[in-house]
Amino acid sequence: PEGNGDKNLCLFGEPVTPNEHALAREFVLLDNTYTSGTNSADGHQWVASSVANDYVERKTEIRIETYHDLIRERLSRIKERLEIPRLVGEVEPLGNMVFSMALCRGCNRIYYPRRTSCLESDCPGPIVEKVYPRIAKLKSVTKLPFKKRWTSNFQLLEEDKVLLVDASLADLKTGTRLEGVIRRLDYEGKEGLILYGIAYRPLFREAYVKTERAKPIPVVQAQYA
Repeated sequence: PEGNGDKNLCLFGEPVTPNEHALAREFVLLDNTYTSGTNSADGHQWVASSVANDYVERKTEIRIETYHDLIRERLSRIKERLEIPRLVGEVEPLGNMVFSMALCRGCNRIYYPRRTSCLESDCPGPIVEKVYPRIAKLKSVTKLPFKKRWTSNFQLLEEDKVLLVDASLADLKTGTRLEGVIRRLDYEGKEGLILYGIAYRPLFREAYVKTERAKPIPVVQAQYA
């Protein structure tokens, strides 16, 4: 081993990847190399090669005033919430196959696939895992009243409700078999994150087409004079 790295973290030793090890020895050893680049583009260049050329420095120039304006706009922007779907319910699982989602109680974000940490570095959390069956049976269904139309999908999921889509209230009876589908459950403004999650719809049933055997066509024997 070379440098001050931990050899136990090496996934493939030199017997497995001899070419890669030979190439690495052709380059300078950059242990404990740090950078305070103005942004990530030239910072990557400094960390990887210990130099950023003139093109990179000019191309990645950024005005601090503009950067501060962007930060203020982001902090002042209120997260917009989807108003739909408006049908919610409770389900019980059928089978062992499940979906895993995560809810961040620090910033009220929905994560699918499930994450163990929030994307916001300064978010206090915590992250809570939610498990939903792939196939389920409907226990109850509720149409949100008008005064609760602004209830966020995050809040509904926190209350152990599920979101029902692709169906009208008349289609959703107690005992209806449902399937989990991926839907957009939230978004954060025009340029923010789009957050996906699990909703439920009636299970697509196999369509049976009833066919009848064709009736034989009677053939009239030709008569000759």
